[in-house]
Amino acid sequence: MDADLRRLCARIAAAAGIGSIPLLLASYASDETVELCLESPPDTCPSAIDALPLLYVENGTDRVCSPSAVIGEAIPEKSALGDCCYEVIETCNNTMGIGCRGRPLSIGGTATIAVRRAALPAQPRSELRPEQLAALTRAQRDQLASFWTDLALAEHASIAEFHRVSLELLRFGAPEVLIAAAQRAAIDEARHARRAFELASSYAGERLSAGAMQLPVAMPLAATLVELATNTVQGGCIAETQSAALCMRLVSRATDAKVKSVLEGIVRDELRHAELAWAIVRWAMDVGGAAVKEAVAIEFGARPSRSTPDGAPVGTPDDPMLAAHGWIAPEAEQAVNYECWRAVVRPVGQALLRDAA
Repeated sequence: MDADLRRLCARIAAAAGIGSIPLLLASYASDETVELCLESPPDTCPSAIDALPLLYVENGTDRVCSPSAVIGEAIPEKSALGDCCYEVIETCNNTMGIGCRGRPLSIGGTATIAVRRAALPAQPRSELRPEQLAALTRAQRDQLASFWTDLALAEHASIAEFHRVSLELLRFGAPEVLIAAAQRAAIDEARHARRAFELASSYAGERLSAGAMQLPVAMPLAATLVELATNTVQGGCIAETQSAALCMRLVSRATDAKVKSVLEGIVRDELRHAELAWAIVRWAMDVGGAAVKEAVAIEFGARPSRSTPDGAPVGTPDDPMLAAHGWIAPEAEQAVNYECWRAVVRPVGQALLRDAA
């Protein structure tokens, strides 16, 4: 597991009120038995129970297989040599998950975003230096403009979603700290959308912004606490956590100072948004009882889709020049989403369920 995913995993586990990361994986996976060792063994090898989370963090996310159980204590002959090695059952899953950017506004099961407003006549104030733009071809600038416009529209839609979340939390008597965090998240998303549109406009050479959203006169709210919890798992625990992981990856690839600064700001906020989602689900499970826990278990046990995003080109090659400005190929984005699901979302979700049992 890379450092970013470790940090993400630790933060959302804490937000969900989990003391440790459990390794109960979905029942549809297959198992293998392997020998794994701790990278930095202590003087006394941990017990099998204590070793499992350590083995997971060190070995659980570089491959499709993750440690799910330790068979017995440390292997004696290895311990004599100063190594802490264990016979471990690894649970393997080859499914692909697809995430999204930010927390989507879903109405009737369909993600809703604003139309792109026609370019305004005034030229934008470029967020990038002329020499930065001059190094890009017209086709590259167009591709980056499209990429950042799509991201901006997704962030823009999240403004409405967090306002809806605030109303739903009010409806079910949630703690004030959760309501306040949801309101703050809406403001965060407005800032993300503005900064993403500024970059998109710089690449396009014309002012871009969001137009109207096709919203119902009466915004539908969750009818029950079960519905609130399941919506939060889908749009928050999964989508927002994947969004944080994706932005972390974009930061690690970006070399343009302005782009990197925008992405770093988004990462800080998306981490808090992901934490909020997990805290909401934990609260809903604590007050909603068995019905909420059962619904949440179904969501975390759902098998991710193998399909690719609508309209995504197949086999898009990576482009270091575009990556420097924040772009990522659809297949690479898909891989980040899957890794986040497998390494962070699913194990922490299973931990939450076990902790709340």
